Amino acid sequence: MICCTLQSNLGSGNQIKVMIRPECVRLSRFDQPGEFGMRGVIQDRAFVGHAVRYTLSAGDQRLTGLQHSGSGTPILEPYDQVWVDWSPSDAISLAS
Repeated sequence: MICCTLQSNLGSGNQIKVMIRPECVRLSRFDQPGEFGMRGVIQDRAFVGHAVRYTLSAGDQRLTGLQHSGSGTPILEPYDQVWVDWSPSDAISLAS
């Protein structure tokens, strides 16, 4: 299930796209799924200063997540299965 904040001009039955900023995407190992979100697979990672940028696939979607790196933060590897989620208030709906 994907949760997001709906724009007031979207009516029932409209198709939408959901936009989430990369720094708002949360990634965790798949053995810790949350209530909302989706299963994903890490495709690539890049160390960018104080953070790690992950590219992942979730079904037929391609997503980017930006996670702060530091002590205690696990570094995910390509092909790791992950759980992808975000706060519904960080997701914005757009008419498709």
